[in-house]
Amino acid sequence: MSFGLGAFDNAEVCDTAPDIPRPYSEAVDQLDAAGIAIFAASGNQGLCTQIEYPACMSKVMSVGSVFDASLEPQTYCISTSTCEAETTGNCSDGRQRCSHDQPEADMVPCYVNSAGILDILAPADCARTASVQRGTTEPCFRGTSFATPFMAGVAATLLEAVGGRLDPRIMRRILTSTGVQVLDARNALLKPRVNTYAALHALLDEVTPCPDCPRHTGELVRSGTMVLPVPPFRSPAGLHQGWVLGAMGTDVNLYLLQKGLGVWQIVAEATSLTAIESIRFNGQAGEYVWAVHLQRGSGTYDFWFRQP
Repeated sequence: MSFGLGAFDNAEVCDTAPDIPRPYSEAVDQLDAAGIAIFAASGNQGLCTQIEYPACMSKVMSVGSVFDASLEPQTYCISTSTCEAETTGNCSDGRQRCSHDQPEADMVPCYVNSAGILDILAPADCARTASVQRGTTEPCFRGTSFATPFMAGVAATLLEAVGGRLDPRIMRRILTSTGVQVLDARNALLKPRVNTYAALHALLDEVTPCPDCPRHTGELVRSGTMVLPVPPFRSPAGLHQGWVLGAMGTDVNLYLLQKGLGVWQIVAEATSLTAIESIRFNGQAGEYVWAVHLQRGSGTYDFWFRQP
């Protein structure tokens, strides 16, 4: 989110700014108290020592953006208060124009608001997304307002990995400590660009999705399958839960099988095109086994399960 209610260079000043409507700060306090992580766009004015409200607040994780790939030349309209040294005249609305002749992945665009209090960077330019026009797409949606929902998606992935609950302070620390350091040439600040896989692995080294469950670690190559546990287990009726995290760049699938009439049958599966999967299944009493299958890539995996 980004409300455009002023820009600040200090979180303490931002938290107590008299011009900020009180309901906004109260909402942030309530969300934080409820354990909900908050992400906000730093803004697109090209400022180098300030970021917008509410991104500047101490309980909010501020998000700037980077180019996602090498692109054709790009031009933007930014604030006349920018520190961008290489502006190229004025836009039709009077704002300054800045441009990049050779944008590259992990380069900070000239429109990004940055400051010492900026928390993290995420990809934004260019992203293909749905358009407001039915049945069409936006070929190049960009800006910190795209980087911010990207970060919300990363946060959702982390929450899924640990069962849906994670202290926002732990999330902030994990995301910023595992990011790839990127230099903003405008103000010489190094800021972390999010690295989802590194964050996932660091998180699960610290906070498992099931603290009281055994952790099984192994290694698989493409098309390989590991059956766990050995031998299979007999279970009363109730809820079965399983979580698996594969190596970076892999596609891992998770299956729960039950034996019936002498034949093993899949009763639950998780087969998205990612390295992380989880299953919740309410089953009848019987004999069960889990299977971890590597659809793409190779490497280690971690697996946890809980039986009724």
